[in-house]
Amino acid sequence: MTTHCDFGASLNDYLRDRLVSGIRSESAKQKLLSEASLTFEQATKIVLSMEQAEKSAAALSIGRPERIHQMSSVVARRGRFDNGAQHSKTHSQTARSDNAGAAWRGAGGTAKV
Repeated sequence: MTTHCDFGASLNDYLRDRLVSGIRSESAKQKLLSEASLTFEQATKIVLSMEQAEKSAAALSIGRPERIHQMSSVVARRGRFDNGAQHSKTHSQTARSDNAGAAWRGAGGTAKV
């Protein structure tokens, strides 16, 4: 079709404009419109790379929701970072920790306990 028309040097500009206006993805369209002095060749490369990135991201996410849900339920059952051991401080351990913090703050950052 373009061989019979005399678009001249404007052919690539027309093709670029048609490509950009025909893009359905808003993020791809915004990316193309944000490029300064965009050529048809650049637009084609950008669109193809974004399309490939979307396909790759979709392939990575296939089957992941189940695994994420599984991990969430394990964390909820066990508690976050709990390895099964009971951790409780006695009153004297807590008091020593509080005193050490107060001594550190009072000494300008160097503890004198």
